[in-house]
Amino acid sequence: MGNWGSKKLDFYTSTGQPLSSGTRSFTYQSTWDSERLPDAARKDKHWGNYQSLNLLTDTSGSVYLIGFHRERGNDYADLFEISLAGMALHSRK
Repeated sequence: MGNWGSKKLDFYTSTGQPLSSGTRSFTYQSTWDSERLPDAARKDKHWGNYQSLNLLTDTSGSVYLIGFHRERGNDYADLFEISLAGMALHSRK
């Protein structure tokens, strides 16, 4: 879940309970803050104003986040690999 412009991302895991069960279906895990990302860790030194975020996995179980944004009339899709240990995001640009 991303806040305004997705500058902060909150991560939750499913408890496996159906949304209709009336019990908590998701458990908060961690918050990731783009403002705390060291400059050396960013390839382009810029975090987009993401309006759409999508999570996907590959066949080896790696988790990726794709963030879509528009800047100066151009559309972008930025790909990041998510490390669930320590909640790190690594740019795959």
